Amino acid sequence: LKPISAQVCIAPSGDRSPASACQGQPRAPMSVVPSPAASKGFDDLAACVFSIRQHMANAPSSDLQPGMTWENFPKQVVQMYRMKKDGCFEEPRPSAFDIFQRTFPDGKVPMPITEVKAKGMPPPLEQLLK
Repeated sequence: LKPISAQVCIAPSGDRSPASACQGQPRAPMSVVPSPAASKGFDDLAACVFSIRQHMANAPSSDLQPGMTWENFPKQVVQMYRMKKDGCFEEPRPSAFDIFQRTFPDGKVPMPITEVKAKGMPPPLEQLLK
């Protein structure tokens, strides 16, 4: 995130004034760091907007779906967002890369089954106990 400089200074008297009163004073950079919950909410809202926009772009005609108009777009986004928060949609499934990273965090993978079969499987337990 890029820091944003403050636009209003507070004078020693407590009076707020425009940035011109800050001459000679260093400005402290400000940044916005969202909480994980806010970040998740933003991601969900963006997903709803993208999904509805894509659905409307791919729709053959507005006659088939009377509620799908650009005038109703904000209402549809809110409705879909609330449905998502109520759990009406399942979470996206993790990708193969995400599963790999979760299962093998150090990056070391055991031998593939084809290599194990090529070397030969260990003898069955019955043979070992005889």
